Amino acid sequence: MTKTYKISEIALLTELPIATLRYYEELDLLKPARNSSNYREFTEADLEWIYFIKRAKATGMPLAKIQDYSRLREQGDSIIIQRISLLVEQERILRQQITDLEGHLDFILQKNIITMKLFKKTRNLNSEFFYGVPYRKFLTYLATTGFVGSFECLYFVGYKVIAISFPFFLKR
Repeated sequence: MTKTYKISEIALLTELPIATLRYYEELDLLKPARNSSNYREFTEADLEWIYFIKRAKATGMPLAKIQDYSRLREQGDSIIIQRISLLVEQERILRQQITDLEGHLDFILQKNIITMKLFKKTRNLNSEFFYGVPYRKFLTYLATTGFVGSFECLYFVGYKVIAISFPFFLKR
């Protein structure tokens, strides 16, 4: 006999509220079987489909598009090209978002470098400390080890702590 799950079990497994599962059923995204007492009975296949819905939503796919995909899915493999087309469109959207985010990240990194240069001009690096080590000595250590990445430096200004991230782009 195939294992079935109650809606409360599915809610725990998928970390979705019961109300959301019922809403998905109203949208015809979920079609669980009903037992003789009219309780929903979800199968492993339903569980996998819910995971797909969650993942599709996490990519930013609107519920309307997920509904379109669901309807195409129900029609079988004869129209698989249409399903692939929907997924390819979502992939295109995600790739554009990644490109946009990379542009924003580049902007922040460039701003961080400019800010670091200004910071260096205004600080006496020989008297500053980074985790108890003189700052200039710490930078020398990083340079000799070929460290690439960033680290944070904490400065105490009055009662406030300021954390500053320093990027390194050292060539080996």
